[in-house]
Amino acid sequence: AKARAYFKGMVDFGEVLLVPPLVNTSGNWMTAARSTLPREYNLGLLWRLTGDERFAARATQELLHVVANCSVVFGWDPSGLVLAEMVHAVGIGYDWLYHYLSPAQRQTIVAGITRLGFDEALSRYPHAFWANCTFNWGIVTNGGLAVGALAFLDEPIAAANASAVLSRALVGISQPFHSFAPHGAWHEGSMYWGYTSEYALAATESVRGV
Repeated sequence: AKARAYFKGMVDFGEVLLVPPLVNTSGNWMTAARSTLPREYNLGLLWRLTGDERFAARATQELLHVVANCSVVFGWDPSGLVLAEMVHAVGIGYDWLYHYLSPAQRQTIVAGITRLGFDEALSRYPHAFWANCTFNWGIVTNGGLAVGALAFLDEPIAAANASAVLSRALVGISQPFHSFAPHGAWHEGSMYWGYTSEYALAATESVRGV
């Protein structure tokens, strides 16, 4: 009974996600990424669990919207966190919705993330402070970029840049993991422990699944 109630709650939440307008791609530079990410996770998961194509259609609409209407200023800001969160979102959406997407939609998403995500990340890695830092940015940026890159390794147009991003991300993410020592706490406090752990889990599980 509890499981059924929990599942119904998930579906009800999915119904709520079908209603709001598409994410704002011209406002706050962080809002677009942090709206897209939970929508892709929740809508993609619900489509895979229920087979209800309304969830897949809305998740696809969001993906196409952010790759076509965002810019490196709004939604894909390359300074670090926002770039990684959006690459993470698009990677999850593309991977989970792959068999729903049409060839034309796939092509649009691949071109968008290559230009706005991977190209920008590679231009930043040589001098970005977050590439090898020991606080939350180190895991969030490298972790988000790693998750997104993994989803596009088999796409000819994106493969080279995705592979290069993944290689740099895996090197960069190793350093901040030491900050969990010696007992699993996080030196920036409980809020950042949750934020960092979310990305640490996403990155490690994604790599484990390859």
